[in-house]
Amino acid sequence: MHHSFLEYFGAIGLSLDLQNVDLEQLVLLPRWHEILTLLAGIIGEDDDVAPVLRRFLQSNSQKLKPDIDAKLLTFAIDCALECEVPSEGAQRLISESIADCVRNGPARRDPWVRSEIGLRLRRLFEVCGEGLFDALLAKLISDPTDDVAAGGTALAGYAFVSRGGLARSGERHQSGL
Repeated sequence: MHHSFLEYFGAIGLSLDLQNVDLEQLVLLPRWHEILTLLAGIIGEDDDVAPVLRRFLQSNSQKLKPDIDAKLLTFAIDCALECEVPSEGAQRLISESIADCVRNGPARRDPWVRSEIGLRLRRLFEVCGEGLFDALLAKLISDPTDDVAAGGTALAGYAFVSRGGLARSGERHQSGL
């Protein structure tokens, strides 16, 4: 049987007994990421995926390694994007987690983390619209702490440049418009 089918069936099996599954440990194992991504999509079809995302994000609750928080956050965003439109609860959780990562985590200073989150933010804008995530960026950009404001500005740059705002104006310039 093809590996993809096994992953899908594994995700179905996990969804049937979610309370007894140690998601907090599985999310730390890269081999399980595809299965957990499928699980999020399956749950998101009929239910709020936020509780599952929260369990993913709490996997590093002891803050053993700060970079794990960023990896878990980007993974949680990818999982939320498996839903046609992430629930309000999932959007709120992701927004709060991004803010925390910029204020207190590796996105405060690490450009790679900012770029990874920013590129995913672009996709969230496309799927969810601008309301909650625009407010997030506005709060971060206007933060009185220079590092946080810079992080918010970088996220906005990745989210909006990637969305084509600056690229479109460059295309108009090149085409003579």
